[in-house]
Amino acid sequence: MPQLLKHEKWLAERRIRLQIIGGDSHRVAQLSRKRKLEDRSPIEILPMMPPAELHRHLSQQAGAGLVPIQDNFYNRHLTCPVKALDSMAHHLPVIASDLDSTREVLGEAGYFVPPDDGEAIRKAIGDLFDDRERFAALSLAAGRRARELDWSRRAEEIREWAWGRV
Repeated sequence: MPQLLKHEKWLAERRIRLQIIGGDSHRVAQLSRKRKLEDRSPIEILPMMPPAELHRHLSQQAGAGLVPIQDNFYNRHLTCPVKALDSMAHHLPVIASDLDSTREVLGEAGYFVPPDDGEAIRKAIGDLFDDRERFAALSLAAGRRARELDWSRRAEEIREWAWGRV
């Protein structure tokens, strides 16, 4: 996330607000101190939220999701990027690190960038908000993918598989 802080002035010039959600209060304070524009900053760093509060927040304030995870063994193979799922549940287009795990979850709903590349993330943010057609297409894809991954649908598929095997 620190690589995004260096784009604070660019975000301010474009009137794009960036909210970074997650982490404990110590980490939030640490990252907040690194902002250069302080009170005028377009970057707001918020602590982790309970799921109901997070979904209310996303439905009222988010325009897109951002899942910039590091390229390591765990993130590449063993994790499920929950922030991507949260964003898709609200039909938000998602900019994410280009890893097997994010591609598997996001499918066509993702705008993928190289991991840990702040310049690529900045470019993707600009591209996404400058191209209305791309934004709309990714939003629609996010809604479709969220329906595909819905727990009730998955549970029904598992039930059908289990009953078919008995």
